[in-house]
Amino acid sequence: MKISALFLFLLFPALSPLLNATHNPDDVIGYWMTSQNTLKVQVYKVNGEYRGKIIWFKDEHYKAKMNDCRDELNPDPALRDRKILGLEVMKNLHYDADGDNWSGGSIYDSNTGHTYDSVVNMNTASTITVTGYWMFTWIGRDLNFYRVSE
Repeated sequence: MKISALFLFLLFPALSPLLNATHNPDDVIGYWMTSQNTLKVQVYKVNGEYRGKIIWFKDEHYKAKMNDCRDELNPDPALRDRKILGLEVMKNLHYDADGDNWSGGSIYDSNTGHTYDSVVNMNTASTITVTGYWMFTWIGRDLNFYRVSE
């Protein structure tokens, strides 16, 4: 029994870096599909910040074909003619090693025309949760995504 306790005591410092492992900041880059299979986004990096744009969607909210849908609910009338397809909906995210997430950015919901603060948490190498929130993360909405090919 004493040998087991001593072994664990000596082994723990060697394992602690693995227990506190963080993600590579670029792990979030790629293509992601919502768990409902209604939205596909591409996450990419520009000048040190992570951004995301819509590359496919299926939504009965829009009456037009996907390529013809416009950002009609945007509060800025000058932006209402933008196409939804290709629309940058996530921006200014930066990797936070302490929180092991991507935060400090915003996410735009074209279904409502609202922009929210955002944080992205990587659950596994192939799943993320994107939270859009107002003031506090617990006053928010989560979207779960899984990694897909281009």
